[in-house]
Parts: sequence; C-alpha cells; structure tokens
Amino acid sequence: MQTASRSEPARGGTALHPSGTAQSDLALSLGVAAGEFVFVSGAVAFHPETGEIVGRGVEEQTRQTLHNIEAVLAEADLGFVDVVQARIYLSDIRRDFRSFDAVYREFLRAPFPARTTVGVELAVPGLLVEIDAVARRRA
Repeated sequence: MQTASRSEPARGGTALHPSGTAQSDLALSLGVAAGEFVFVSGAVAFHPETGEIVGRGVEEQTRQTLHNIEAVLAEADLGFVDVVQARIYLSDIRRDFRSFDAVYREFLRAPFPARTTVGVELAVPGLLVEIDAVARRRA
C-alpha cells in the first residue's frame, strides 16, 4: 500500500491516491489533479484495502463505488458538490438503472452534474457499476 496520498506529477497534474487504498497493478492513477480540475478514474465497488468486490446488488456496489470516488476527491480537498460531470457504466442498464439512480441521489444533490449513463460489459465478472468523474475547484 502506498502511504502518501499524492505522488509524482502525472501528465501535467498530480496523481491522487487515498492513503490506505491498495495499489492497483493497472496502468492508471485513481485520480489526477490538473489545474482547477480533478479527474477521477473509473471507480468500481472494490474494498479499498482488500480489493474484493463489495456487494452483490447494484445498490451496495453503487454506494461502495461512490465512497471510493469520495476518497479520491477528498485527497484534493473536494467533495461531490464540486463534481461537474459523471459517466456511469452499468452492466445491466435496464434492470439496474432506477436502483442505481436512487443511490446516486443519496450522494449527489441538485443541481446535478452533467451525466451520461450507458450499458456495458465490465471487465471484472461480478461488477455491476463503474463511475468516473470530473470535479472543479471553486474559485
């Protein structure tokens, strides 16, 4: 596990990695702070310390995914109020859209960020939702 929350510069920005979060073996940063923007990579329902999938249903997985995003945003002293765009990927959009949206509303409030929601096949079996986000620092 990496103990520092910010690492070396990443393509014009600073890589963000919440302390206590397992280091990924994938070629990505969990988040990148670049100027006034913070870009959060596609987050899923992995437990931050064990890397295991949290939950079997879309509600529980969405909550864990949003907690993971919240941790990355916090590394840049931001929160959901600062999110300006979110992209949502659901493995079964017809079945899970309404349930996902209900949990999403627990974390994000109006005025909502711009959002795209699409149905996809996610890379890891058992994952039901993936979310990436862009946040902007307030002036």
